[in-house]
Amino acid sequence: MSTQWEALENYLYLGDGYFRLTEVLELGFTRSYVHRFIAQQGDDLIKVHAGLYRLREYFPDLHYEATYACPRAIFSHDTGINLHDWPVPPIGPYTLADIPTPLTVTVPRGYNTTRLRARGLHVVTAAPEKWAKDQVTVLTPWNREVRAYTRERCEADLTTRPGQHPQT
Repeated sequence: MSTQWEALENYLYLGDGYFRLTEVLELGFTRSYVHRFIAQQGDDLIKVHAGLYRLREYFPDLHYEATYACPRAIFSHDTGINLHDWPVPPIGPYTLADIPTPLTVTVPRGYNTTRLRARGLHVVTAAPEKWAKDQVTVLTPWNREVRAYTRERCEADLTTRPGQHPQT
């Protein structure tokens, strides 16, 4: 086995369970070599989204996967509040049952939400100028950074726009 192959295995198994195609290409691996490596992993590697793979043995980080699939999605409403309530640093282990679903995200008005809804997300749209305000970086239960609105904004969205809340 080549040292390049071992380097890819180390990246995959010693990392966070996710394999990002863009990152390994930046490390100097060719696309064809990386695709051969991915094919060799078989059922151990799950394709989450174009360019993002996850080891089957790792729990999926639904928040991270949603923002990878749609970088313009900002966690809001009850999902944003829940992300602010996770202990920092997170204490686990967490299971998927610990994550309230559906996850709620806000995108700018006019954004095509079909893919997000197909992923099971509750999608709210906002005027672009309102969408861009009050964003902060928070940690998911698996210690990955994602964007959410401030706690105050999430609470305000729940009370002033209750018809858009997934639980009502």
